[in-house]
Amino acid sequence: MRTVSGERQPRGVVRNFHLPLAARSVQAHPSAASDGSGGGRAGSLYVAPPPSTTGQGRFPLPSPRGRPPAVDDTPSPARVKAANSPRRSAPGGPAVTSGTTPPSARASFRSRCTEMAGATAEPPDLTPRLATFRPLPRPAQLTLGLFVLALGVYLLALRTNYGYDGQMMYRVTESLAVRQSFQVVDPVWHMNEPYTFYGLAVSLLLLPVFLLGQALLHDGSRLIVLYEPTITALTVVAVHRLARELGASYVRSLAAALAFAFGTLAWYYSTTVFTEPLVGLAMIGALWSLYRYRRDGHARELLGAGALVALTLLARWDSLLLVIVPFGGYALIQVRGRLLPNTKWIGRLLLFAAPIVAALAVNLAYDWVRYGSPLDAGPRAQGGGAFSTPLLTGLYGLLLSPGAGIVMYVPLVLAVAASFPAFLRRWRAEALLITALLVLRLLVYAQWSFWDGREWGPRFLVPVLPLLVLMLIALPADRRIRIGAVVLIGLGVSIQLLGQIVPYDTIVWPQTAPLIVSTLGLHDAAGSSCLCSWVVDRAAATAMDFDPRFSPLVRQVVLLRQGTIDPEWQAFWPVLTALLGLAAAGILLLWRTARRLDAEARAKTWSLREARMAG
Repeated sequence: MRTVSGERQPRGVVRNFHLPLAARSVQAHPSAASDGSGGGRAGSLYVAPPPSTTGQGRFPLPSPRGRPPAVDDTPSPARVKAANSPRRSAPGGPAVTSGTTPPSARASFRSRCTEMAGATAEPPDLTPRLATFRPLPRPAQLTLGLFVLALGVYLLALRTNYGYDGQMMYRVTESLAVRQSFQVVDPVWHMNEPYTFYGLAVSLLLLPVFLLGQALLHDGSRLIVLYEPTITALTVVAVHRLARELGASYVRSLAAALAFAFGTLAWYYSTTVFTEPLVGLAMIGALWSLYRYRRDGHARELLGAGALVALTLLARWDSLLLVIVPFGGYALIQVRGRLLPNTKWIGRLLLFAAPIVAALAVNLAYDWVRYGSPLDAGPRAQGGGAFSTPLLTGLYGLLLSPGAGIVMYVPLVLAVAASFPAFLRRWRAEALLITALLVLRLLVYAQWSFWDGREWGPRFLVPVLPLLVLMLIALPADRRIRIGAVVLIGLGVSIQLLGQIVPYDTIVWPQTAPLIVSTLGLHDAAGSSCLCSWVVDRAAATAMDFDPRFSPLVRQVVLLRQGTIDPEWQAFWPVLTALLGLAAAGILLLWRTARRLDAEARAKTWSLREARMAG
């Protein structure tokens, strides 16, 4: 038997019937109906879901005996017009608006279905369930919540580890605010006087914080504790926003941002004053701006990316090779990809390079002030170390050593390695840029005399951590890989929490270095075993890097078992534990928000697809 449309109908089988168009159209919410009480929500709408290709929205009818009549359920233009046109109500009855199905029509539809099927069973009720209207969260709320969460957790430490580098950069800030001078005093090593050999960026960014503390609390150093947590929290937000820009879902973007925030060295270095977190923020911000330029073609994105790259040069001279060269090549690819005329694309590149040239001029002028010549390195060549470490030794130390290897402190990089092939296939240019940034940094600092950074973990690899964790958005869907990634994230969070409870700078190094000197019998050429000797200090640091007995992580576990922890945690551990629990609840809330935003995005995509098919 053939239907009206000419399609052959199998014997003994009845075709499934679609809902009428009126049942699929926009219907008025029942609470919006006027009942005379004024309590309805006017304008509230319910959108019934369209039928899917998997059979949802249809119901199978039992096969009758004999041959059923041929039915063509394809909606004709007349049926569409009749279904969507307003109907007049019966006298005294309720008005029937356009797009609604009156009860009489539903009953008639059921009776026709029953007659055609030859069955006595009542078909299921096809009336859509009416849902209450709930406003969906905005993406800005998720971004703000992520920033507040990260900043709040970072501020729980309420301490600032200046380190030697941070002390010198802070002294420049203090000198500028109090004496309007760049000259400082180095009371320990006397290498950074009368001028430091560090960059200006951190000192200039600390200046408004110092002035604010001086104005409010009469002590410029009181608010310095806010600087690095703010920089790191902004980096967390940048990871999330760049992941969204690349096309990742809200859930994956949030997962990558949270993994960076609490599963990497970002948590520990949020309590320090170093240049590396600032360089990391500037690099991921520059990548975000350049990717937006490829999408929109706005010149302001190039200018913003150039300004962020220039900030890395103001922070560290080595950014001239480690940051500007890779980003310059990536910017060239993005500009040439716009297929602009020769004069225009050269102008766009000059727009990107203008802030970098300005930063280079500032650095040269600063060298002229410090050393009397813009081309004179001054004491930077002596006090800053030298390329004296064998390459393989440095590579092993940065990657796998028990005291400073990135795999030991950030085990999440193993999941990043599993995500790299998929990330490379989808975002080839970005993957090559991140690889170039990592390889250049490894090759340069593996040969540096202070390759370990004299801190907890590989300090010089901290700037590339945001970009590495970004690759987690391409984590394969294999269940075993995802379970392994969750385990690695949990292990990383445990390591970072250990770094907060048993700090390296105030507990681990002061108690481990004398133990190393006495155990190994270290001394200098004059026979002194004092850690004030540069030779003894360096030998103790080397033993901590390569000897598992003195590894900072091993020593932290030992000290924790002995009850030697941070005084703040010892005094306020119930409060701090409760606050961390509150932060965990905040993470669950953000996760729920991200899932709702993904559901909204899928619904919009589905609606657009249905509209295109209908058109």
